[in-house]
Amino acid sequence: MGVGVKEIPIEKLVERPTNFFRALTEDEITELSESIKSMGILHPLLVRPLSDGRYEVVSGHQRKKAAERAGLKTVPCIIKEMDDDEAELAMIDANLETRQLSTMEMARAIRRKKELLGIRRGRPDLNSAQCAELSQKLGISERQLHKLDKLNDLIPEFQVMVDEGKLTLFTAERLAGLPQEMQKAIFDVFGEEVTSLSKDEIAWLKKENERGFMVLEVLQEKLKETEERLEEFRKLYESKENLEKEIKELQRKKRELEYDIMDRENALSEMEKRAVRKGTAILELLNQACRPIQAVRPELEVLFGECGTLDEGISVYILRWAEALKDTARFLEESVKQLSSQKASLLKITKSM
Repeated sequence: MGVGVKEIPIEKLVERPTNFFRALTEDEITELSESIKSMGILHPLLVRPLSDGRYEVVSGHQRKKAAERAGLKTVPCIIKEMDDDEAELAMIDANLETRQLSTMEMARAIRRKKELLGIRRGRPDLNSAQCAELSQKLGISERQLHKLDKLNDLIPEFQVMVDEGKLTLFTAERLAGLPQEMQKAIFDVFGEEVTSLSKDEIAWLKKENERGFMVLEVLQEKLKETEERLEEFRKLYESKENLEKEIKELQRKKRELEYDIMDRENALSEMEKRAVRKGTAILELLNQACRPIQAVRPELEVLFGECGTLDEGISVYILRWAEALKDTARFLEESVKQLSSQKASLLKITKSM
């Protein structure tokens, strides 16, 4: 063996607890074992000493398994003092240099290497110059480096599809730009047929998701305003007569809101009948926001029918909440009109092409 190589008993070798690279299959281990029987271990394992006299395998986990199967009692090792970060970097570099990695293995290796190098430089990540240096060492372009790194933002279901070759890098990169909760919703609807989504369709989904979060922020602000007005109302209105009047007004507004919601539901139903399968699935995603409110309506009807009278504070809160719902309904109606106008414009442009 070469300088610095030492034969170490296999029972003194322990594997690293953090190793995200794929283990060899039984057939691959058997093939490697047969090679070791006939030719020995050509490349020594890289290990670091532990305080209890054992050694942690940094690079060579699969060779160790194959050597055990081949009946070897000792294996050649290069011993090197390393801290945890240095050991993980060495493990990643060894796998990048010696193994044919899957797409997601390469993506995870790049993400972890960037994190570790960033930490060692006192940063949460690498700057542009350091990314350029890393991409050069890996033999890929900076764009390819960023594309592979972005795949780590995919949900596990999409990551598996990437490794199985069912999801192209082109589509995977765009899906990775969506929040994970939306990726999960898309996977639940489309499953493996997500590969049929076009670039424009994914961009549209992302835009609608961002609009959804904007609506959520508006509703949260409305809730805050409603709570503030509720507190004012509690201080200003103490008369039972005024309270009963407000309750009647609330009931009237509630009926108007119910009719308005029914109109919207009927319109959506007609749209769903005419929509193609993809359009229906996308529309269902948007409908999820209003279903929880519709679902409590039967319970509200039962409660209002049985309660008799209500506490003043509760009644006031209901009045203001109903007003907020009505304002929200108007806002949503305008949003639907804008979307319909955009769709009509898009169809007109498409026909003219």
